[in-house]
Amino acid sequence: MGGRDRPVTRASGSLEMNRSVNILLALRTQFAFDREVVLGLARCARTFGNVVLHPKQFIEQSTWEMAQAIKADGIIISDSSSEEVEELAAKQIPCVNVANDIERHHLIPVVGNDDKIIGETVASYYLQRGYRYFAFFGEPTVEYFRPRREAFCRVVEAAGCQCAIGPTSLDNSERGRLSLDEHDAAWLAQLQKPLGIMCPYDVYAVQAIQALRILQAESKGGWRIPEEVSVVGVDNDPMLCLTVSPQISSVATSGFKIGFTALELLLEMIDGKPPPPQPILIPPGEIVQRGSSGEMAIADPDVAAAVNYIKFNLGHSITIGKMVDALAVSRRTLERKFAQVLGRTPSEQIRHARISHAKQLLIETDLSLREVARRSGFVWQQRLANILREDCKMTPVEFRKRFRRED
Repeated sequence: MGGRDRPVTRASGSLEMNRSVNILLALRTQFAFDREVVLGLARCARTFGNVVLHPKQFIEQSTWEMAQAIKADGIIISDSSSEEVEELAAKQIPCVNVANDIERHHLIPVVGNDDKIIGETVASYYLQRGYRYFAFFGEPTVEYFRPRREAFCRVVEAAGCQCAIGPTSLDNSERGRLSLDEHDAAWLAQLQKPLGIMCPYDVYAVQAIQALRILQAESKGGWRIPEEVSVVGVDNDPMLCLTVSPQISSVATSGFKIGFTALELLLEMIDGKPPPPQPILIPPGEIVQRGSSGEMAIADPDVAAAVNYIKFNLGHSITIGKMVDALAVSRRTLERKFAQVLGRTPSEQIRHARISHAKQLLIETDLSLREVARRSGFVWQQRLANILREDCKMTPVEFRKRFRRED
């Protein structure tokens, strides 16, 4: 088909040809991962030259019909449905799948996420922070994210812990009686704390946060995020992670690199080279930590409540006296528990929380140093500047420049 009849050769990292190579993109650009893939595809197309990308535009038209209409030389798809994969494979047009349909790699080669490493990354993240209770928040029967689920559970079980998997879908007896959030909350309420939750995608993380809000309301202060329960999603989708409270920590997947690699592979296939015998799996980036996950698991409810009190009063004067009055616990008891659980005094925790919040504001906002200091509870901005120099040997401007990331 197409490119097989008109071979394209590569030399010195670019395509040499007298024509354009037409690539159809059948992607799900409503998802952040696929949009990152598009950026990688575009960069690769510019690198090789004479590669024209055609996004699929008409839903009523099948991918194959669209490919015929634009005389596509190859197709990039993001699809795990057996019907689409089998149809395109039968047409024998060069095609690469950026969805992790590993079972059908023999039909259409896969360039995708390394789901095993994603699951292991989240499990290790929680274990390093002292968590001993875990949940994978996703329907147990869904096959698509099974590799992430299995890897997460395998790591935590190897550490001597158990991992709950669920919740299941609403059954007929619950429909009309419970909302989906209430159903999810009832499942979570059975689990022990402090709890580390992995969600296979960020949309599941949003659902978990919504269910936890119900538990917080019912328990009148329990199920604090992240002191008693933490949530980590996957894909680092800003539309989801940044628009809920608390903002969601998430694994930054490598969509850009997957897109670039997928188009490289597709061009080789158009050139007549066989696809690789095994899927090309790209490891993820780091976990982007936000408000839904904490620095450590806190099993003691008094310490969890105190840490939560500090977090919500950073912009104000915080004294040990005010804190013990608000929590109805003696100063001696609180200091003893802080030493046992956190290894620091309440005063040290207040200072630590202020510095951490200031760093977060420097990285994630364009606020002035004066406003960062005020919101973090430092009376003078020079005081914050001095502490940053002591803590990380940098000025606030240097810190912001070095660690600023684009979500």
